[in-house]
Amino acid sequence: MGSYLGDALIERGLVSAEDLERAKSVQAGLGGRLDSILTRMGSVSEDKLLPVLSELYQAPRLSATDLPVSRETFAAAVEASGLDVDWWLDQGVLAWLEDDTLHCVGPDVCDPTISEILERVFPGHSLQWHLMRSYD
Repeated sequence: MGSYLGDALIERGLVSAEDLERAKSVQAGLGGRLDSILTRMGSVSEDKLLPVLSELYQAPRLSATDLPVSRETFAAAVEASGLDVDWWLDQGVLAWLEDDTLHCVGPDVCDPTISEILERVFPGHSLQWHLMRSYD
């Protein structure tokens, strides 16, 4: 996905080829997600990055006002999962159930391990990831 993301950012004029190569070099040496490295390097702002990620991952963007208001809504999803609350906190995932869909917001929408676990503990529900700015 890194190269795909990098190509999309260059095509849209959001990063230079040089910035992308520097970010890939950091990623090769230290690991990490390309999008996070590019934003930390100051190559692209999160506000410009999110629409690209939303398109690539088919993950709609949300603002804080789009989230359910009641904390009981989030607690119900945690309880229904049977997973320890610490798992949710460790993953940084916020989830809520709406009809037959489990909606999730988290730092890494492309982590297959998290998605696989959620699909296993919520059988019969479709999984919909959403993106949010980290400072909302």
